[in-house]
Amino acid sequence: MTAAVRGLSLRPVLVVFLLATCFLSLAFGFNLAEPGENERFGAFELESDDLVTYVVRKNEPSPGGFLGFQGEMYLSQFGLQGRVFRAGARVLGRRVLVYGPGGAVLLLSMTLALLLARLYEPLGASGTLVATCLLGASKWLAYFASSVYWVSFSFLLPFVVVWLLYDHRWDARGFRVILLVNTALLFARALCGYEFLPTIAIASAVPILVLDLAHRGFSRLTAARIGMIGGGSVVALAAALTVHLAAATVATGSFQAAKAAVSERALTRSSISDTLPAEPAALTESLKFRRVMDLVRPHCGITCRRAVIVGMFLGHPAVRIPVAGVPVPIGAFLLLGAWLFWLHARRGGLAAAMQPTGLRSALALSLPLALVAALVWPVMALNHVLDHLHLDAIVFYIPFLPLVYLSLGAEVKARVSRHAG
Repeated sequence: MTAAVRGLSLRPVLVVFLLATCFLSLAFGFNLAEPGENERFGAFELESDDLVTYVVRKNEPSPGGFLGFQGEMYLSQFGLQGRVFRAGARVLGRRVLVYGPGGAVLLLSMTLALLLARLYEPLGASGTLVATCLLGASKWLAYFASSVYWVSFSFLLPFVVVWLLYDHRWDARGFRVILLVNTALLFARALCGYEFLPTIAIASAVPILVLDLAHRGFSRLTAARIGMIGGGSVVALAAALTVHLAAATVATGSFQAAKAAVSERALTRSSISDTLPAEPAALTESLKFRRVMDLVRPHCGITCRRAVIVGMFLGHPAVRIPVAGVPVPIGAFLLLGAWLFWLHARRGGLAAAMQPTGLRSALALSLPLALVAALVWPVMALNHVLDHLHLDAIVFYIPFLPLVYLSLGAEVKARVSRHAG
């Protein structure tokens, strides 16, 4: 446990963790910001979650691959979450079908509550309340929360764990510990699925930038540590692919067949090309967008088409104000983040980041790296985005939007303290 964590006052942190966990569990579990909205995605999510629950529901042995789906091998991913689900069924029986979605909601809520509790002292009650309410009203977090296929807590767990454990005073030996922990978490996420992995990997480096800026200023050591996190993510992906190929080879009896299945799904269908036909499971929203892209493709290069996709995402609601039902688009929070960055960058120029800035400025000055994490997926996986336009806006929550919420909370706390003083 780092000195930063040891220095926290346990009682208020524990209270914040428990309250935030309860509030977020209710908000995500019942989608309080937008009741009934998840039903629009029900058919797609049932198909995705069937990959995890099929064996338990049908009481049939797995034919191999992920867990087996409708009697066929599904070799796209190793399916760690499915194997955990099956192990849970041995203990809980069919009750795991009920407890699984609730457990997924609870794990996501606890992951975010850990971050909120960790930052309670610098954000204060007002800042923490702002960030918590915005997280609870986040459309895409609520949508993903109960899925046993997406296990969305694993999207943010590396980011949160690094934030909890990292200490800017660490020497090389101390940093190796967090590097190994983070690589292990990325490896586990890759065994669940390769979706958004580049985004998740970059997100896990964001706390290093925030905490170094806050306490020691940006340095070559900061850049080196961020680079090592990137190197660890490559190792994690390579290890996960090796395990996946080995499992698929056993299931099919042929390395070539396993390699072809993994390559087709993990690489070709998520490539930078956008010429493959849409999957049958893609929703109308994605199919309509495909038709738009068919129209612009002859007149627009691939970089332009990526920009069109990002523009579409910016129009998606980031949060929806409860009761009133007023959506606030992702683009509005992008503008808010740009304003927060400019507000702190102009005070001493970016050169001032070489000196300790304090957490409030560090949160704002780290927003560009968090935005890069969000944008890397639409750039690298154009096909996946086109087939999953109704899903892939989640990348803006890993961790750009939560970081904007925290930065806004820090501004609120500063202004409340100024008026109170």
